[in-house]
Amino acid sequence: AVVSTQSTGDTTLTTRGALLPGAPGKRKEIYKYDAPFTLYAMSWSNRPDRKYRLALGSFIEEYSNKVQVIQLTDEENGEFKVKGSFDHPYPTTKILWIPDTKGVCPDLLATSGD
Repeated sequence: AVVSTQSTGDTTLTTRGALLPGAPGKRKEIYKYDAPFTLYAMSWSNRPDRKYRLALGSFIEEYSNKVQVIQLTDEENGEFKVKGSFDHPYPTTKILWIPDTKGVCPDLLATSGD
């Protein structure tokens, strides 16, 4: 399977699975997602109870950027759904989730921009 990023920065997510040699039952997967804007920053959440969740930051050369949170809802078809979004005045130069590997803290998302 091949991952492609279009020149506009949009991405698409679909699942293609293949068994990894030497690792019984483990699959190598590729997901694609078509973002409605050019991507500038992104961050994977590491909570065990919310797998495949990603925060995406836009790059729009105006005062109207966005941060979008998406999550894989259908592993069979590789379908991501938007779980939330908010306005961000400048392009996000960095996005970080709270480092919560046990899933006990409330969700926190930090962003930075110029």
